[in-house]
Formats: sequence, structure tokens, C-alpha cells
Amino acid sequence: MHIEDTLPVTVSTLTPIEDRAAGGRARPPMNVLFVHNNFPAQYRHIARALAERPGNKVVAVGSSTASTTRDIRLLKYSTTKSDSAMVHPFARRFDVEARRAEEVLYALSSLSGQGFVPDLIFAHPGWGETLPLRTMFPRRASSSIASSTTAPRAGTSASIPNFP
Repeated sequence: MHIEDTLPVTVSTLTPIEDRAAGGRARPPMNVLFVHNNFPAQYRHIARALAERPGNKVVAVGSSTASTTRDIRLLKYSTTKSDSAMVHPFARRFDVEARRAEEVLYALSSLSGQGFVPDLIFAHPGWGETLPLRTMFPRRASSSIASSTTAPRAGTSASIPNFP
């Protein structure tokens, strides 16, 4: 079994210009946002497929280690080292992730100020970067896909939709 077999939406259903669900009509262009500290990571294929669709605008937010390809705009953020000695040991990871979320918030604010509002958001939930998404874009569909080190079993899903 392949991971694609367990995803609710496969890349192959996103690449045709014509949408069978729309009765053969061309799909309207979409603004798509990817948020992952090491973009493109597991989003490489779906990001490329969406960016190749005429009219789509694809933007990614990632840390200084992120990279991009043509047709995908990348906003990079960087976090500063903080003195964790003053943070309770149980809260240190959350402190780092909250600081990362703050930098993502600044990038998203800049993006929003330029008029970009995503129709669809893909984000990795493991680094704190998703914390500001609902605040910035409360009515947008988003999907958080975590990395998996085990093979999925039948009846499981690698994607958890976050619809309001």
C-alpha cells in the first residue's frame, strides 16, 4: 500500500484542468498557502502540481532552510536564539514553537497586507507554525499533514482536515 492510497485527496485529482466534480467546467484559479519550516518537504509534489495550474498563485512560508521552485513564492523567516534558562524545562519546546509561530505571523501579516488571501492552506502541525493560521485566515480550509515514520494501515488517513 502506498501513502497516496490513504490520502483523502490524491495529487492526480488536483492536476487536470477540468474538474469532474464541477461537471467538466474549468476550475477557478486558487490562492494556495503552504507553511512548513523546511518547505517543500512532503508537499513537494502537490505544491508543484498546484503551481503548474494556470492562474493559481502558490505561496510558501518556511524557515531559512526552506527552498522553492519556479512559480512558488517563498517567504522565509528566521528565529533568534533565546535564553531558555529562564523558561521552565517542561515549557522549553513550546517556547521555541511559540517564537516560530510569531515569525510566521509576521510573514503572514506581510502577505495579507499585499492582498494575498489563501483559498486553501497546507501546513505541518509539528513546529508551532500553524498557531497563527486560524487567527489570520479564520474562514479558510486548511489541512495539516504530519510526517509519518510508519506505514499507514487500511482505514487510516495521513491528513486531518480543519474545517470550521
